[in-house]
Amino acid sequence: MIDGVLLEAALRVDERRFLMFVTDDIIYEEMLTILLLDLSRGIVDKLVIGSAYNSGCFEDLKVLPHLASFSFIGDTTWTVRVLPTPSLRLPFSDPRGVSRPVGLRKYIDISANPPPARANDSR
Repeated sequence: MIDGVLLEAALRVDERRFLMFVTDDIIYEEMLTILLLDLSRGIVDKLVIGSAYNSGCFEDLKVLPHLASFSFIGDTTWTVRVLPTPSLRLPFSDPRGVSRPVGLRKYIDISANPPPARANDSR
């Protein structure tokens, strides 16, 4: 079982892993949850893009091996890369608007270009 209402996309990474993009279908506070699912271990990484009173639409998905880019909030292009092995996750290393559960390892690397705007529209 995974949380969410709408499965936006499911991408096969390799023989045992899938990258899933899920939204909650909340019109004024839409958040995008990205999950890395391992068939033998379950969910191995999770991140959420979004914040209160900020809404986005998942679109323009482009897929390459172990890499996907898409638009979600504003004019930002988000890129996620599935790592072959876990790497050290440093605090505050993800772009603004991304949250993850507490932990020291990550299997998904994420970047945003241009960086998401702040509430005052500055970057």
